[in-house]
Amino acid sequence: MHLFKTLYETAARARYLPVLGMSGIAYCIESMLVTHGLLKRRAEAAAFEIDSLGGTVFLRRRTTDWLVAGEIIFKGEYDAIAALNLSDVRHVVDLGANIGLSVRYWQKLFPVAEILAVEPEAENFRLLLQNVAGGPDPLRVRAFQCGIGGSTRTAHLDMNRNDWDYRVLDHPQAGSRPVRVLSLPELLDETRWHGPIDLLKCDVEGAEEELFDAAAPWLNRVRYMIVELHGRYDATRFEAALKKAGGDFKVSDATDRNKRRELLLCTNQRTPQAAA
Repeated sequence: MHLFKTLYETAARARYLPVLGMSGIAYCIESMLVTHGLLKRRAEAAAFEIDSLGGTVFLRRRTTDWLVAGEIIFKGEYDAIAALNLSDVRHVVDLGANIGLSVRYWQKLFPVAEILAVEPEAENFRLLLQNVAGGPDPLRVRAFQCGIGGSTRTAHLDMNRNDWDYRVLDHPQAGSRPVRVLSLPELLDETRWHGPIDLLKCDVEGAEEELFDAAAPWLNRVRYMIVELHGRYDATRFEAALKKAGGDFKVSDATDRNKRRELLLCTNQRTPQAAA
């Protein structure tokens, strides 16, 4: 029943048609069928003109790329950030950048910001680079193929999932692949970012728990965060981690469809600091 409701909603939304065209609508439906195991994945990339993402983007057929695009373009995943009308954004960190659609959103929204993008999965990362290259001023973006966590180590990427929810595991399992995981302080040191971070976006499929449990060294450098929570790591535990790390953030729902409070907008109530 849920599948048919989702298909109906996609087909019924006239706003999809001018942006994606009939082929795009068909690809969206294919993506949903893939996530329900009714079609096999097929990763052929196609180019689409999407003005809200700054022009041409590449999306793979029969993958969850189309659902990611739908969340950003039509469901307003990051509209809460745009609504702040920030004019002085210089540094953006995108953790869990997937194929780069969120990065393209930041490239257009913040035209002078340097952007640090992190994505652990190789095929997603290749398409991320392609999408970043087609966006405005791509030299402003630095991309790292790695996972993010509370400590630097070699871990394992669970490949038995959809393209938008690969997860980092500490122990290998059937079908997993080794992946480098960096702590956020080490990642920032590699990029020589020592000042405040205007925006941190975090959608890391469960790794947010260890990330924020080890947030004390960097949390007070961040001005705004938009964070997606997964599984049993809920808003109560997240807010407790922020306080334990010495943060003073106002935490609010990022969308009005946020029934389980899984997408949160966090505003630092203090002036962000530079690295110690």
